[in-house]
Amino acid sequence: MGHPGKDKNRGPARRTRGHRRPEPAAIAKMVLILFVLAAMAALFLDLRTLSRKRVKETFTPVAEIRQVLLGVSGPRYRDPSGRFSIVPPAGWRTITPPRSDVYDVIFRSPHGVELRIMTRTVSYTNFESLVKHVRRTQKKSGVYPMMQPVSFQGTTALRREARLYRSRIMALDFVRDGTEHHILFSAPPDLFSNYLPVIEELLRTYRVETGPRTPPSE
Repeated sequence: MGHPGKDKNRGPARRTRGHRRPEPAAIAKMVLILFVLAAMAALFLDLRTLSRKRVKETFTPVAEIRQVLLGVSGPRYRDPSGRFSIVPPAGWRTITPPRSDVYDVIFRSPHGVELRIMTRTVSYTNFESLVKHVRRTQKKSGVYPMMQPVSFQGTTALRREARLYRSRIMALDFVRDGTEHHILFSAPPDLFSNYLPVIEELLRTYRVETGPRTPPSE
């Protein structure tokens, strides 16, 4: 009579043993596998990001300068108003109105270097009047760059250079047939001296064209 009772008590004990908890070693192994998988996924993403960065960084300022020099005999950009034309820097982005604001065109490098051109009809035709106008503009802006007269495209131009907060600039201004031409080159201070000779070479391709006349600007 006592044996059947003992069997009844053992039944539940056997079922309890059938649902044993995982051993600590098995848990540790599973955690390690998950950690390794997560690390591999993170490494794969880092390698993809690094690869993309390397592709972008291969186009260095030195490579860009070489490209611009090789492209000085390339096709010309012609101002829609017919006032000027120039061979644009090869590989640079061309920005036109309205996105170029007051400028007729902006050529922008991926490295923060820019060449801007603006023309306007004026009532004066001589260099002295141009200098007076520039001095008035500088007084309003509070920027007083170094100024000197230079010969550019067969006429006397005013060359200015200045160091600003985040850039260094070189500007050329001249008047031809009642039209003032303003050319502005700007670059980060650490790149200015590298790009300046290239821009000066590129400006040899600048041509004054005969375009439609508009009322003089005040």
